[in-house]
Amino acid sequence: MGRKKKERTIQINDQLNNEPKEVNVSAYYKIICQKTVSQYYFLYRKPLNAYGIEQADLKQEILLMIWQILVNNSKTNKITPEGMGGYLYNATKWRLNSILSKAMTSYKHTISDSTYQLDNIQEEEKAESLRDSEKILKLFCDQHDANLNNTLIAVCTSKEAVATQKYYFDKVSTVEIGVDMELTAQRVSALINSALLKLNHYFTQFITSRSEEDE
Repeated sequence: MGRKKKERTIQINDQLNNEPKEVNVSAYYKIICQKTVSQYYFLYRKPLNAYGIEQADLKQEILLMIWQILVNNSKTNKITPEGMGGYLYNATKWRLNSILSKAMTSYKHTISDSTYQLDNIQEEEKAESLRDSEKILKLFCDQHDANLNNTLIAVCTSKEAVATQKYYFDKVSTVEIGVDMELTAQRVSALINSALLKLNHYFTQFITSRSEEDE
């Protein structure tokens, strides 16, 4: 019997112990890349779908890229184990941007006869997502749902969560929040909008998964 090939692993930093940890390709994707891929797909779903790309396609594209980089590096050793995690993360962003660029170019040609330009369509979709998420957020706030705070912390960055909590829960203005956080009011608004988009994505996936479970 031939020797079983050793599964390729990637070194990442264990946040709990602050020590390096070896994980396989699938685990690395789930821990590091999955959230970024989901955000790209959610924000640019329309042009990606028009280009024939689904979320599963993005996942396979990134997994294949990771595997190819690891295989090539096993021959050259140009990237150190300590630097591989960061290199792959940057490569993931680059590959997603490359795919999106092609999808956007195709999408612009597709809607060239439309009365709306692509930027206007994206802004309308983004505004709609913000409105939907804001409605859900206010519903949770009105019901004083304690789980929402945990969801904010889990889904958003710490700054996004703090700004959103202060604005919706404590009824603090963006100017006052900016003073407390040493940020401009515009930056605070951007943090809140980013949090709303992430919450919209989270709630959408949650509702979809619950619907699939009920079928």
